[in-house]
Amino acid sequence: MKFDSQSVIVLVVVNVMVYWMTNHFLIIPQEVFALFFPENNQFAVWQFVSYLFLHGSFTHLLFNMIALFSFGSILES
Repeated sequence: MKFDSQSVIVLVVVNVMVYWMTNHFLIIPQEVFALFFPENNQFAVWQFVSYLFLHGSFTHLLFNMIALFSFGSILES
């Protein structure tokens, strides 16, 4: 099996890093990255992108990263 997509690897690494920062090290609370409705006081423009990297639990992260690794390079090409 040949794997050429470095962007998929980068996405997996970024997702894992954000998960560890928000859930284990508590450097950044999830509420900063979560997507809120625009009329909410906690809404920020960056949330349109940042919410994509949030995961609720380790199994949620694991299965999403398996799916990304399995299908990401196929969809990219």
